[in-house]
Amino acid sequence: MSDVDMGHMEFLEQVTIEDCASLREKEATYQGSWKRRGGVGAFMMMARKWDRLEVMVKNQTFQYDIFRAIDIATEK
Repeated sequence: MSDVDMGHMEFLEQVTIEDCASLREKEATYQGSWKRRGGVGAFMMMARKWDRLEVMVKNQTFQYDIFRAIDIATEK
């Protein structure tokens, strides 16, 4: 058995349900606008999100450990 923490798996279904609900809500506004430019638009959307994540964790000792950053942010 691996010593890797897999506790996140118990939240997977709920996160999926909430993500789908959020996507439905946003899609009502955006109406697939990200698809108009094909793969480039989708890539740039994801790149912007990644850029914001990097800024959020760049000065931390746990750089690129998104889960640790979330833990610290929610402890406040």
